[in-house]
Amino acid sequence: MFNLHVTDTYPPLSEFFESPQLCGPKLKAMVLGNDQTEIFYWPFNTPGFGAANDRLWVKQWRRTENLPVNVSSPKLDCQRILQGYETKFGDHLYEYMAEHPSSTPFVNCLLFKTVSYENTEAVLYAPDAMHFQAGIDNIPCLDLEMAFKVNQDFSNVVVAWNYVIDQLYEYANRGEYPFNLTLEMRFVKASSML
Repeated sequence: MFNLHVTDTYPPLSEFFESPQLCGPKLKAMVLGNDQTEIFYWPFNTPGFGAANDRLWVKQWRRTENLPVNVSSPKLDCQRILQGYETKFGDHLYEYMAEHPSSTPFVNCLLFKTVSYENTEAVLYAPDAMHFQAGIDNIPCLDLEMAFKVNQDFSNVVVAWNYVIDQLYEYANRGEYPFNLTLEMRFVKASSML
């Protein structure tokens, strides 16, 4: 069993996705500096209906031999119980959003606020770190996944991410909300997919 040092940060979207030439290398450095990196984006997550103020949730895992676990089992159990309740509540909000698509910007903003507390870090046993979201099965959804070859400077990752976000806002400007879950991106160091 090994430990993972886990950090959760909530930077502005522009920090990693403003410009392919500037942000591609920054994204690459972050990804290659971690054992795993996951980026989450809730569409319309800030007031004002524009991506300019939107934020990300960036989760990073680094294997550590030196740092001891600093979150107790009872605290983890408590967090999991709370997450179970949060996801059950979230499911009702997602159902409401599906029935009332125009509520999507407001509901997604609210849902993002439930996860975007403040930047945190913890050292956990690997299974606890990797399985960080309890109750996720409480929110049934359709999932579309894809993989693509990342170019040397990661600029195509920035271009692809921004394309999806531009499309989200283009649809939203017409009053349509076909995408109301998170856009996620995951990089795993042990993977040969890069």
